[in-house]
Amino acid sequence: MSEKIGTGNQKYKKKFFKLVSGGSSTYAERKEIFEARKIAVEEEIAALEKALAMLKFKCWYYEKAMADGNEDSIHEMMPDKFPPEIQALYNKATSSIFYHIFS
Repeated sequence: MSEKIGTGNQKYKKKFFKLVSGGSSTYAERKEIFEARKIAVEEEIAALEKALAMLKFKCWYYEKAMADGNEDSIHEMMPDKFPPEIQALYNKATSSIFYHIFS
């Protein structure tokens, strides 16, 4: 089962409850529903963690720019000469091929 199952998706809720009434012979199908939802939630969490990394990086970025009065030193650090903790945030936030293609 490769479909993502949303928490509010009535179709899958209906299917799940129908399976429950089928007894223990439907355990595998019920487990598939939860496995698919688990994958979807893990993907959502990864996307949120990536977004959070970018927000933290941008907060640092503008804090540094304000302290320096410009962005020159930041631009000199890009893309791989940031302080280690900031580099980790930057790397996580920009770790997609799509980011590099469309940025």
